[in-house]
Amino acid sequence: MKPLFLEISAWGPYAGKNQIDFSKFQGGLFLITGPTGSGKTTIFDALTYALYGEVSGSVRTKESLRSDFASQKEDTYVILEFTHRNEKYRVERHPKYRRAKRKGSGTTVKKEDAVLTLPDGTVKAGTSKVNEELSRILSIDYDQFRQISMLAQGEFQRLLTAKSSDRAEVFRSIFHTQIYKKIQGLAGEKARALLSEIREITNQMEEAAKLSGEDPAYEEMREKKDFSAVITFLEDDYKEKKQLASEAFLNSRNKREEFDSKKQIFEQAKKLSAETETLASKICSLEEELGELKQKRENIRKKKQDLYSLRDVMDHKKERLGVLKEINEQLERLGQLETEYEEASQEESRQIRRTRMAVYQEWLEAEGEAKASSEKFKCFSEEFEQAECEYRRADDLRKEEQDIYMEMQSAYYACSIGILAKDLREGKPCPVCGSTIHPKPAGIPSEAPDREQLEAQKDRAEKAEELFRKWYEKMLKLKEQKNTAQTEWKRKQEELGEEPEYEGITREEACSAEKFSRQKEENCLADIREQRMKAEGRMRAFREQLESWGRAEELKEEHLALSKELEEYDSENDRLTAENIELETALSKTRTLLEERRGEFEERKKQRAELEQEKVSSGDLENLEGEIKKTEEEREQLAVLVHQRQRALCSLKEKQKKKEKLEESYGIVGDVDRLLSGNNALRLTFEQFILITYFRDILKAANIRFVKMTGGRYEMFRSETVTDARKKDNLEIEVMDYYTGKRRSVKTLSGGESFKAALCLALGLSDIVRNSAGGIQIEVLFVDEGFGSLDSESLEQAVSCLQELSGKNRMIGIISHVPELSERIEEKITVRKKNMGSSIEKL
Repeated sequence: MKPLFLEISAWGPYAGKNQIDFSKFQGGLFLITGPTGSGKTTIFDALTYALYGEVSGSVRTKESLRSDFASQKEDTYVILEFTHRNEKYRVERHPKYRRAKRKGSGTTVKKEDAVLTLPDGTVKAGTSKVNEELSRILSIDYDQFRQISMLAQGEFQRLLTAKSSDRAEVFRSIFHTQIYKKIQGLAGEKARALLSEIREITNQMEEAAKLSGEDPAYEEMREKKDFSAVITFLEDDYKEKKQLASEAFLNSRNKREEFDSKKQIFEQAKKLSAETETLASKICSLEEELGELKQKRENIRKKKQDLYSLRDVMDHKKERLGVLKEINEQLERLGQLETEYEEASQEESRQIRRTRMAVYQEWLEAEGEAKASSEKFKCFSEEFEQAECEYRRADDLRKEEQDIYMEMQSAYYACSIGILAKDLREGKPCPVCGSTIHPKPAGIPSEAPDREQLEAQKDRAEKAEELFRKWYEKMLKLKEQKNTAQTEWKRKQEELGEEPEYEGITREEACSAEKFSRQKEENCLADIREQRMKAEGRMRAFREQLESWGRAEELKEEHLALSKELEEYDSENDRLTAENIELETALSKTRTLLEERRGEFEERKKQRAELEQEKVSSGDLENLEGEIKKTEEEREQLAVLVHQRQRALCSLKEKQKKKEKLEESYGIVGDVDRLLSGNNALRLTFEQFILITYFRDILKAANIRFVKMTGGRYEMFRSETVTDARKKDNLEIEVMDYYTGKRRSVKTLSGGESFKAALCLALGLSDIVRNSAGGIQIEVLFVDEGFGSLDSESLEQAVSCLQELSGKNRMIGIISHVPELSERIEEKITVRKKNMGSSIEKL
């Protein structure tokens, strides 16, 4: 990055606009000079703010950039044009500040803003977008830019004499070595986590190896945490206990089979005895049930004979019921016809109302159309009267402009004759009449118009004529529209007639009701009336026919009585038939079941006699059951021990494998942790090693200039002497004095020598920061003050070194008020300090 042009307005001590053309200093060394407090460093503040939106000093803030000397009309801003990688950029920034309102009293806050113009003309607007784009273009952040481009007043000299710990903090913030400390911490965390897991696994294994009732040898192995021996012991013990458990299981199974066999015999004998008694009881019950069923069957047979004797009477009644049923159906049909007639009458009443509503709505619609025609006629009448008025005005204007034009034309022609008469001479013929005598030539009127005025008036007259024709045509058109609207309005008034009056229908109801079609509703009303008349005719015919049969109520009562009586007869007949069938089925089932129970009874007696020969008692079963219980308890105890050993073995083996893997991982991670945490041959942590490497590179770069500035006398080295064994970040500086051949502390240098050392150290730091940032191109460097402590020879050496450093493609600006520098450096920027604010007066 190389600046080309800088413009600042109302900035710090500068009251108005000030510009610096850096293109004049495209290569070499230049000076920024002026009195103390005039604003020399402010120029670098403006440059850094333009690039990063930040200022360089530790006590300056962005909110204090507004000049106290600036007038209310002046805006505070900075404009920077610069090149980067052979491409030109322009950035403009406005800081946040408070100023007086342009209108009214009080103050307002001007918000921070920025605009960046790229080489292709693209514009980026907004502070955040511009910051992001410039950081991408320059590839370094604000702190790195300060270290590379600005050796601030006093800061680089403090770096020379700072404590080792303070210098380490500076390098840590510049080179961002916190990442190496974080890596170091992560390695330690990983190692501690693995070690914690190993200890946890060991505790779990010790807990898993706890077994009840073990011998002292096993307890000794467990306490010594010899888990390999514990696993071997448990494997042998597991096999032994498993064999004993298997033998106990076989013994228990044999006794259980013997017990089950004897118990089955005993239970069968007991069961057969109970079943024999039950079967004897069931046989008696079935014999009694069979007698009862036979008695019921006889009773049903007698009842069916009684019903059969009534069969002829019931047949006659069924015939009469058929006649009554037909009459009843006709009565029901009459009721349906009466319902249809009533519904048709109600529907006719509703339809009459709908038809009247349609007629009323049609009249209201016609009334609306008549009112619309009236409004249309009034509208056209008003427009016609307005057009007629405009027509009269246009006619008056046309006549007035025509009269003026005719007067101006006459005056213009009279003027033309006067112009010709002006050139007449005695004895020379007149161009109009040919006479050579001119007794009374025409004069030129004093107020005669020229041709342009005449043409302008002619144009006004023509426009007035055009306006007159326009309003005349519009008036005729509106007159025709008015007459048409009036005819239409009168026709609709005649067609409207009187407002219909219907009971129960109001104007408001007709307006808010559903829209009906008059023709459709009238047709519907005719259809409904026809249906109602047909229903009435059918109803009268049915009534005449029923009168010939007698009274309807008596016929209905007779029909109901006969229906009930026949229904009861049929129901009783069906019930007796069903009961008879059910009894026959029950008799058959009972006989079959009785025979089956008698056969089962004989079979159980025979089986019982056979089982009594085995002679198994309940005492024998109790003794055998006690032996089984004892055997089961032994087997369960052995099974618990086997399961306990098996679970312990599985858990220990699994945890042993996991522990071995963790120990293997910890072997690698632990070595890395010890290496990074300082337990190594150099006794340095990872971050300290990186910082010392950077420090050596900085000293190496600084010595290139320091040896030359001191005439080969001095060279800086990192102190290898350890003054405090507890401190590992030894970044102390020693100088090798080749005059004495001894090393000594850098703090023993004189004031001028210290400045040279500090300047070279700062330049070396700038070079290393630039290289560590990826070889970025920052082609400008500012050195702020500090040259006052140098003698003439040292000053000449420092300037010569800076001139060599600048070269053709790098700009180095010295910010100083030392007069000797003004004499040695030709290219300079002079800042003047005044009561009304500073200004840049000389380039």
